[in-house]
Amino acid sequence: MEPGNDDVRPFPELSRTPTSEAFSSLQHIERRRYDPRSIITLYRYSPGRTHGQSRYFRNPLPEDLPSGWLRGFDPTAQTSTKTAAHIEIIRPIRSGEGGISQVHECEVVHAPRRRKSHASLANIELNGKKGPRLRLVAKFFDAMFIPGISDENLEGFFSQEDAALKHLFRKKLTGHPHLAPEYYGSWATKFVIGRDDKGCEVHRCVGGILIEYIEGQSIPQLCGILMDNNYLVPPTGPVALHRSDTGVATVELHRDNRVQVMKQLLDGISRHIHAGVDRFHLSRRNVLITMRSNGRDLEKIRVVMLNYSLSSVWSHTKWATVPYRGKNIIEELPRPPHPAQHFGVWEWPEFNSANVLPDFCGWLSDDPIWDSHLAEFKRWLVSEEGFGEIQSTTVYSNSAMFEQLIQEKRAALQQAKEQKTREAQAETFRINAILRDQEGHSELEDLIKTSGSKMSRIGKQKAWSKKQRRLGGYPSNMVRSCGIPGIWRPFDIRKVLNLHPRCSTPNSLQNIINTFRNCQLVGNASLREEVVDWIIWLEPWEKSYYRPEPSDVYIILSEQDAKKKVVEMEGTENIQVL
Repeated sequence: MEPGNDDVRPFPELSRTPTSEAFSSLQHIERRRYDPRSIITLYRYSPGRTHGQSRYFRNPLPEDLPSGWLRGFDPTAQTSTKTAAHIEIIRPIRSGEGGISQVHECEVVHAPRRRKSHASLANIELNGKKGPRLRLVAKFFDAMFIPGISDENLEGFFSQEDAALKHLFRKKLTGHPHLAPEYYGSWATKFVIGRDDKGCEVHRCVGGILIEYIEGQSIPQLCGILMDNNYLVPPTGPVALHRSDTGVATVELHRDNRVQVMKQLLDGISRHIHAGVDRFHLSRRNVLITMRSNGRDLEKIRVVMLNYSLSSVWSHTKWATVPYRGKNIIEELPRPPHPAQHFGVWEWPEFNSANVLPDFCGWLSDDPIWDSHLAEFKRWLVSEEGFGEIQSTTVYSNSAMFEQLIQEKRAALQQAKEQKTREAQAETFRINAILRDQEGHSELEDLIKTSGSKMSRIGKQKAWSKKQRRLGGYPSNMVRSCGIPGIWRPFDIRKVLNLHPRCSTPNSLQNIINTFRNCQLVGNASLREEVVDWIIWLEPWEKSYYRPEPSDVYIILSEQDAKKKVVEMEGTENIQVL
């Protein structure tokens, strides 16, 4: 049972290292909180923005976050009982050190008010009546049992698994008959570990995920494994899976059943990819075989894949922030990609997920020679027994669909560029009209000076937005109307130079200035001999899928203040003003 209030005592500051005897003793005490028949209260919680891998932006924890707390969760705040859940621990599946999470089988004692972000925790209904408690698996990401890991990295594993399962739930790809288990939300719990000097309770918080409890066996549990090459040896007779309504459910792992298991596995992964979730690590110990779903017997074998802590959700990655790439192009295919394309038979960079074959040697082939197995696996993927030929199947997308989608994307991008050019030209004429008017000229000059004084990007954006209504649009369009990197031209009395970073050297800048002084200006020709006000504003050139390289835009307006302003600009100390 969970320690009661009588067990609460001052919580010492201990090093979370395996060599600390005091810490080991504390681990033993904290492990009691997960003992069978313990009741744990869960509160609604989300780990926030996904992070933890290089494909995600880093999300450091707040510096003022109290030790042992979760980001965005205050254990001292009052919470409604309508939103809290209560679970009872049945037995440990994986506990103690040696894993990223503490995994326990549990039952729902009290279900909170239902929300749309996950499946309902209400009791199972049988024949329209309230049935037994819903049995689940609770995965607690408890730092107490993972010595040496930082709180930020642990939250990263938590956020990645939660993001993947939540995304699949929204895409209706969790629970039977899908590959992923049903998702029952992300939660937080709090433990009282002592009292401070003022007598107030000190809390330790733990995040967790609730998923469907799968009654079944993993592939290594069902097969023998050769010690010399880690090769799977499927049994020749029936093997027990779990209890059923009629006794014990058994399954024979003959060729047909093994083919069905592999097809369900690869088909499910392809559908995950099509939904925007990729898995870069696939292990046979995370693949379960069962013939039950939420306490009900099934007629056919069901395959379930667990452990999504190393999966990635495309829409949460760095790549999705690049213009025109908010959605993975594979997600825009009309159907999931053919498994043969995804698992390396055709080497497309878009299909670079984990190789399924090494950990499943022996499942399809009886030949222990690796090269023969690889060749057989490639043939099987496009065979009638497998998934059929890539170009002839009506279930999956093929390479022709992919190439057609690429062409459509490129055509749409070209149209968008042309439309943007036309809009920029129209903006140029509009600003010219403003410059001819003295009042409009003053407004534009004030706008540029105001924005130039804001050295941060957010400050500049706010300055432009504040003035846009007075000018009828963003003056930054004036910058984009100047052409491609490396091309410059005089813009009335405002000189707008659009330079590539490699060209932004003092000599190149001097050459452009000399050329400008010798050119025929539009408007007052006397300005040819004077260099008008200088100020430099830096903006990264817009990135896109087909133009990923950035360049910098320089607006030059004031010679007297140029050197001062350049030094103030972040990352431009090496540029000299001549």
